[in-house]
Amino acid sequence: MKGLIERREYPFEVRAESDGKLRGLAAVFNQEAVIGGSFREVIKPGAFTKTLQERRVKALWNHQTIYPMGDTERGTLVLEQSTRGLETEIDPPKQAPYSGFVENIQRGEVDSMSFGFEVIKENIQRGEGDEMILREITEIRLFEVSPVTFPAYEGTEIEARATQLVDHWKASGKLADTVVEEQLEDRDSDEGRTTQDAGTSDPTPEPDEQRRGMSYRKAKLLLKERTLL
Repeated sequence: MKGLIERREYPFEVRAESDGKLRGLAAVFNQEAVIGGSFREVIKPGAFTKTLQERRVKALWNHQTIYPMGDTERGTLVLEQSTRGLETEIDPPKQAPYSGFVENIQRGEVDSMSFGFEVIKENIQRGEGDEMILREITEIRLFEVSPVTFPAYEGTEIEARATQLVDHWKASGKLADTVVEEQLEDRDSDEGRTTQDAGTSDPTPEPDEQRRGMSYRKAKLLLKERTLL
């Protein structure tokens, strides 16, 4: 959903090196997570490619802009995609309070990483049977990465945001496409059977049938247009 800033939190495999830098994993590829009890989500490899080429990204402490820890433009934040996910290297300031932040990580009091982002491209799939909707994120606009004390959103807030996303997919037709496609395929099968069974009957459709046929053809054209977008 464009315009919606989201956050995700992962265990932060942080190492405080002898050079004072923090290294870890900010996002994980191909790891399914349940978001707000409403849908499953997977970040696909390459989702950060465009944003890393085009955007200036910051490292913050607990998402707080008053505590900048690194900046890709200044070389104090390095972000690279690996087979695992988004590898992060932060070179924080040496003075307080940042020296205390590094100690918090060294002592294990801060052990998670979060990132703020906007989804640019996604694939939404209906689950099979009792499975939840699956969201595959293929392109992300990244704003910041942050070592965090707690997850960015707790309990009811992330549930509300997840519900908002599902409602948006329904309203925008992203969940309807699969149903429409199945209905069109069924109609194709039914029309084929009707043609075979019709034999030498009158091929001229009644006006109501003509209108239904036009609506059906229009729906097929719309579906093809969506597929090409």
